[in-house]
Amino acid sequence: MHKEPFQLSDILFKYLSGECTDVELDILHNWINKDPRNKELFQKLVSNPQNTEEIEFFDKLDVDRSLEEFKSKNDSKNRFKIIWINIAASILILFGLSFFYYQNQQQNTYSNNSLGANTKKKADVSPANIGARLTLADGKEFVIEDEIILGSNGEITSKNGENIVENAALESEEAIIYNILEVPKANFFKMQLPDGTHVWINAMSSVKFPTKFSKSERRVFLDGEAYFEVAKDATKPFIVEVNGKEVKVLGTHFNIKSYHNSFKTTLVEGSVQVSFHGLTEKLAPGNYAAWRNNNFVIDKADLQKEVAWKNNEFYFKNDNIVQIANQLMMWYDLDIKLASSVSKSKTYSGSINRNVNLSEVLSMLEFVGDFKFLTNGKELTIKSK
Repeated sequence: MHKEPFQLSDILFKYLSGECTDVELDILHNWINKDPRNKELFQKLVSNPQNTEEIEFFDKLDVDRSLEEFKSKNDSKNRFKIIWINIAASILILFGLSFFYYQNQQQNTYSNNSLGANTKKKADVSPANIGARLTLADGKEFVIEDEIILGSNGEITSKNGENIVENAALESEEAIIYNILEVPKANFFKMQLPDGTHVWINAMSSVKFPTKFSKSERRVFLDGEAYFEVAKDATKPFIVEVNGKEVKVLGTHFNIKSYHNSFKTTLVEGSVQVSFHGLTEKLAPGNYAAWRNNNFVIDKADLQKEVAWKNNEFYFKNDNIVQIANQLMMWYDLDIKLASSVSKSKTYSGSINRNVNLSEVLSMLEFVGDFKFLTNGKELTIKSK
């Protein structure tokens, strides 16, 4: 039986996990552009990456006999697979052409072959790094490139045990002195507070925290987005303050997003109470609270989408290009321009690991949408094809 040098299922699985090589991306792109049905099929797979049954089905194909064998089965449960076989027959033929193309072009740079949306490999943009600027209460500043652990006496150490601050200034036993951790564009960060609470901090965000917590509460201040796994302490509620709004918990997992004076907190585990100007609401796991029209709106959350950034994933689900561009801007530190021809109402779905270069994300967006990307250093222009 004839075996093709590439299996589509392998490439699809690797694509969904962000592990495709340049050659595999080239083959996948060629196949998608081969037939509009291929593109439609790919979009369905990307919008539902957990459904692996259809991808695995490609492994069962035989170039010479599979089409006839499946057409001979007329029961209704196989009709959907017959459609797949018609499409897949052309896939395996294309693989032979793609492999020939690879053998004859493997010494080329592939800089203009659909990878990176016309982005040359040498000019690719790397993903965000661990990094933040720590400003102590006395004005001293530190650039931090590793996770930090805050001690109960004000000391700060890196994850590998290096002392950053041996003993922060404490005016008196009752004084509360604050440090500020700022995470710029193209960075992310994680730290552990003195009580054992873990905090993941997204790009363009800052957390103001005390050198030690007071006897009655554990209060921090957030601007931007952060995910909290709060250590339980029934005697000291944990409070995150965002532009006057408070999220109060004893021990739980939740996400807060507060860019541009917006507010949204999503509860993953436990319970939280949100309050502002005398209004108070309690959340159950799986729900979110947002501040809209001078009131809290409570609704069911898409947890995978809300915490995708914390899990190091780009996860687009019914997002328009403006929302997508904002994520790219933050993660890759880009200046982005949208051409007037680009629809701002049309929505797209897809996912890819965030620890990939910009070119791979743009390739994914080309596959699921009708975009053309032009890059010049940190400038990205988005046009319609």
